[in-house]
Amino acid sequence: MVEVFVGKTLLNKEGDLIDPEETLRNKVVGIYFSAGWCPPCRDFTPSLCDFYTELVEESEPPAQFEIVFISSDKSSDDMVEYYHDMHGDWLALPWTDQHKQTVVPNLFRLLYDQLNFALPGYPLMCILPVGLWSHESSQVPRVDRPSTPRGPRTPGWEPLFDLKNRYKITAVPKLVIVKENGYVITDKGRKQIRDQGLACFRSWLEVAKSSRTLKLPRHSKIHNSAF
Repeated sequence: MVEVFVGKTLLNKEGDLIDPEETLRNKVVGIYFSAGWCPPCRDFTPSLCDFYTELVEESEPPAQFEIVFISSDKSSDDMVEYYHDMHGDWLALPWTDQHKQTVVPNLFRLLYDQLNFALPGYPLMCILPVGLWSHESSQVPRVDRPSTPRGPRTPGWEPLFDLKNRYKITAVPKLVIVKENGYVITDKGRKQIRDQGLACFRSWLEVAKSSRTLKLPRHSKIHNSAF
C-alpha cells in the first residue's frame, strides 16, 4: 500500500469511492501529476493511456500496475473534464481532498529545495513499486522558493528528501523506476514507455524480481515485446 494514500479515498471514472489500501496493495503505482491546461501533459497522457490499457486491461491476468491522477487543474470542473476526456480507467484523488493541498505542495517544494531548479510545465509521474517513491518530471502552477514559510511536513515526505543525490537528477522531465529497497531500476522510465512500450514493464519486473508479489501476466503482449 502506498503510504502517501493511507487514510485517503480515491475515485474511479464512475464516481465510486475506492479504498486505496485494497486497490493498490502489491502493485507498482504511478502517481500522475497533470493538468488539462498543460500542453505537454495533454501530449503525454494519450501515450500513458495506451500503455495502461494494454498492460492492465488487455493482459491476462492484468499486470499489477495502477495509476493515480492528482490534478493541477484550475477547478473541479476542469479536472473532471480532463479526467473523463483524456485519461485511462485509472484512479484519481478527489479535487476536494485536502491531501492534495498538503502532500502535493510539500512534494514539489522538497523537489525544488533538493534539485535546485524551478519546475517547468511538464507532467510529473512518480512510480512507486509496493510503496516506494520514484520520480519523473514536474508540473505545478507555482512553486514557492525555499525562503517562503511553509506548513509542517506531512507523513511520507522523507523518501523525497535525497532524490537529487540518490537518483542523480539534473533535469526534468524524468521518470525514475525503483525497486523496494530504493535501488534504481531505470532513470529513463518516460523514454522507455515511448520507445519500448510494454517491454519496459517486463524489464522493470526482471530487475525487481526479488519482489515475489510482482508478476508478469502469463498471456500478454509483454512476453513478445522487443527490448
